[in-house]
Amino acid sequence: MDILTEHKDFLNRISNKYKYLGKEDIYNQAVIYLLEACADPEIKDNEAYALARIRTLVRKADREKTINYGLEINREETPGNNISFEELLDKLTNNTQKNILNLYYNYGFTQKEIAESLGLSQQYVSKLYKKSLSVLNKKARDL
Repeated sequence: MDILTEHKDFLNRISNKYKYLGKEDIYNQAVIYLLEACADPEIKDNEAYALARIRTLVRKADREKTINYGLEINREETPGNNISFEELLDKLTNNTQKNILNLYYNYGFTQKEIAESLGLSQQYVSKLYKKSLSVLNKKARDL
């Protein structure tokens, strides 16, 4: 069984999830990663590496979606939005909340990784993350 057939369901889930967001390129890139892994199917690490790359790609797309839809702002300034994500982030008064959002969105850390690096529990990071998004949404609406 070849790698594409083996991961057909996974690829279909990616396709269904992102085609409505206008991100068909994520599906295409996932297929390319798996095809690259087919170059030497004897090395099982190629497949594992390809799947890890796909998961990273999906996580980044999900974060962009959260920034665009959860915060109702974009990372760059746009005609209807004269403040960037970074400028809005600077409006947070709690440094821990700033650090959490910065590590999550700008460096791609998971909540678990953030918790470990800041010496907090993952549950507390999750709570602060949600609170931070709520505060940023309010600040964005007040602008």
